[in-house]
Amino acid sequence: MSSTLLLNPTALDAGRRAAFDRFSAQGFPHQRIEGWKWSDFQRVLRNAPEDAARAAAALNDAANDPANDAASVIGPSPFAFEGISEIQIVNGRVETPAGAPALNDAVSAAAPGGFMTDIGDHPIATLNEAMAGAIMKVTVTPAQNWTGPLLLRHINTAAEPVFSRIEITVADGAHFDLIETFEGAAVFSSSITEVNVERGGVFRRFAADFSRAASVHHALASIRAFEGAHVSQASISTGGRLSRHEAHITCEGAGVTIDLSSAALLRDKAHADFTSLIRYKAPQCVTRQTHKGVVNDAAQSVFQGKFLVERAAQKTDADMQANALLLSDHGEANHKPELEIYADDVECAHGSTAGALNEEALFYMRQRGIDEVSARNLLIRAFVGEAFDAIENTVIRDVFADIVDRWLRGAAS
Repeated sequence: MSSTLLLNPTALDAGRRAAFDRFSAQGFPHQRIEGWKWSDFQRVLRNAPEDAARAAAALNDAANDPANDAASVIGPSPFAFEGISEIQIVNGRVETPAGAPALNDAVSAAAPGGFMTDIGDHPIATLNEAMAGAIMKVTVTPAQNWTGPLLLRHINTAAEPVFSRIEITVADGAHFDLIETFEGAAVFSSSITEVNVERGGVFRRFAADFSRAASVHHALASIRAFEGAHVSQASISTGGRLSRHEAHITCEGAGVTIDLSSAALLRDKAHADFTSLIRYKAPQCVTRQTHKGVVNDAAQSVFQGKFLVERAAQKTDADMQANALLLSDHGEANHKPELEIYADDVECAHGSTAGALNEEALFYMRQRGIDEVSARNLLIRAFVGEAFDAIENTVIRDVFADIVDRWLRGAAS
């Protein structure tokens, strides 16, 4: 699919048109580009998928019914628990749902423009720069006394491309929890979340992708962490026609700690890609990264992780582990862990495994009266749970566990 068929750049101002022209020179990424060989957006988007357009059109018709809104058509969020503040980004437009708790002055809007973090020449980010509307800005300081997580629901019901941008600043010593969900259906959607975590700040991000089976989705979280900051991210995806979740994190100051965990739960022909790049520019930073992929039917799970340790980043301590569980003979898991190290006093490691359920463990459980489906689900639940056991917020941890349980019930039916 050419960009001219998918997108209408005629209404763009000069700056955004320049970004669109840069994208047009590259086009959508494809399998001949290293880093995209398992997630070929150009091939998938060559022709707008009719099933995606139909799914989005059905949702849009229901959402336009005066008795409904987009959220009611999609259904309630599993993260809508007490004390949470909710904002909906419906087809790229920021909306505050009726009856939601009042937000403080931390949230504002800004005109479209360039990026506040170093995203480079990322092709889909360049397209987003051109096409996204107003940027939602969040500034968090210790004085604001933000009492609970902010839930951002990206709800797509448009049978056309959808773009959104968010910029977050976590000031010195501030703490902020963000939950992002991706719901509904779109022929193509792109979301970018940029975050600056200043000295001693704590930023925790939880992301869940519930996009419909026909959807094509790309999400990028670009984070800069300064001295003594802590960044954690837990992400889960149940797939879609093609989804890719990227995390780019730069350690700008010494003593940054990072915890990354992710899981893909895939069936039918779903495709989920978790790609990350962590760049270390300063010494004594610590990272722990875990990925779990569960693949059934003819689904495809992709994990690509890279630690880039610059010369100044002595005493870096980083570990990356990716594990896949293959539940069928036709599923596929592709892992590419990388280390690029220019410092000489570091401890960096990575590991990757893929395999089937442990038959001995299944036999042991069957011998004790557990039926086969329950035994398989217990093993899968334990396998995926390792990625999320470290979530400190027990309510959010329970929601992640429930997402796994709901997927298992669907997989077992």
